Amino acid sequence: MKTFILLFIAFLNINAMTEIELSNLELSNSQVISMERIENKLYMITYSEKSLAKLDVYDLENKTISQGFLDKEGLKVTFGNGNMFKDIQNNLLIGDVNNLYIIDNYNNLTNLYEGHKVEDSSYFEIKSFTEDNEGNIYFLKRNYKMLVKNENGPGEFGVSNIEVWKIDINRKLHFIKRIENAGSIKNDIYYHDNKIFFSVFATNFHLYSIDLNSDILEKYDMKKINIPILENFGDSEIKTINIEKILLFEDNLYYFSQITTKGNYNLSCLIRHDYKDNNFKPFMIVNDDINEPFPSILSLNINNGKILMASLDIYGKTRRRFSTFDGSKFEDISYDATIIKPKLITSESMKNVISDFPSLYNYDDSGYYFHFNNGILLLPNGTLCGATDQGLIMLENFLQTSSSVEKQEINVKTQPDLTNVKNELFIESEFIINSYKVLDINSKTIQSQSNLNTNNINLNLENLTIGIYFIELETNEGNTLLKFIKN
Repeated sequence: MKTFILLFIAFLNINAMTEIELSNLELSNSQVISMERIENKLYMITYSEKSLAKLDVYDLENKTISQGFLDKEGLKVTFGNGNMFKDIQNNLLIGDVNNLYIIDNYNNLTNLYEGHKVEDSSYFEIKSFTEDNEGNIYFLKRNYKMLVKNENGPGEFGVSNIEVWKIDINRKLHFIKRIENAGSIKNDIYYHDNKIFFSVFATNFHLYSIDLNSDILEKYDMKKINIPILENFGDSEIKTINIEKILLFEDNLYYFSQITTKGNYNLSCLIRHDYKDNNFKPFMIVNDDINEPFPSILSLNINNGKILMASLDIYGKTRRRFSTFDGSKFEDISYDATIIKPKLITSESMKNVISDFPSLYNYDDSGYYFHFNNGILLLPNGTLCGATDQGLIMLENFLQTSSSVEKQEINVKTQPDLTNVKNELFIESEFIINSYKVLDINSKTIQSQSNLNTNNINLNLENLTIGIYFIELETNEGNTLLKFIKN
């Protein structure tokens, strides 16, 4: 066995193709378990088994990192279970064990759930968030019950139930619904068409919806989903299904799901749900190689009218790949990591490990690390950020000319010219404008409006002093930033 390990390491040394470029920036912990971008700042929850999780903030403009943002307030993220959500007002919500934090545009921090007690439960965990058209926030909460008490330790816990709650625009909490005997796997929640859809990992049902008008709870039996392509690989009947993320794409609900069949075959896929007809249609990436037919989807998000995915071929070889989904088909993205080295932002301890074993931590297809399991984000400059267990991977110039994904240009017309603005500024966009923000030279928001749904806006800028300003437009096809001079 020892000889085999030495030969294996030697093989990796010989075949190392792309080395990771280590950034001089440092995270509190190596594992990035959640991230969210607000304007020019990237918030990351980092975790290590040997320490508590931290909230680190990466200033994308100044290229600096502030470690342990919550530490300044004497707060923490517990057990590495934290997850984040950006609302339409650019407030950041952080769900955690026994805590629900909100950070507003002025970096004011509030714990909305501090001291909350759950009947017959020992603690609770905030799992996921969604927002309706009026700015109300809904979240999924798991309550845990003490099963065995232990005076000398934490004891043993079991899942008691899952609850749906609402935070209204005045930040008041409202109980919506409870589901008993729900499972303990990753769950998600999404608002659509005046309904709340949420997933659990239970014995019989995996998906629920609550009609906010009638308060009716509906259950969907997803085990009846038909996956014809699996008929060639043994028993294709679904044994378990875990919905990890719910998203709205082209006016359809999609579920990013992990499925295990009764033939013990595992695959990840997108499932389109026509909930009015109760119809589920699965979509999965398919390879030509019969030995590795289905790549494992790791993370995804919506970008420029397509679903962007990071995935992995895991049978026979370990190969990273990226692809898009347009509602009917998948298309691979060609990104050459040998042209631009992937940059890694990580903790000091992980840097030492990589420096000691560089051949083991390369980025070529034989590498076992840097899998984008915990989320991806595509920045406006075309850099792809991937959250991994070893740190934050930055793939600069991800949208290369060889890529099938093109950065969407948002064409706007202004009156007057942006270099000679007086008291008014008229902006017309080819895409629907959802919101805008006027920022000063220090990126402070001094004027904003949301829920616009219009192609043009007319700004009154009489109260601005002479100087340089920026306006950020959020459209259905992405964001754009305009610089203007007030005279």
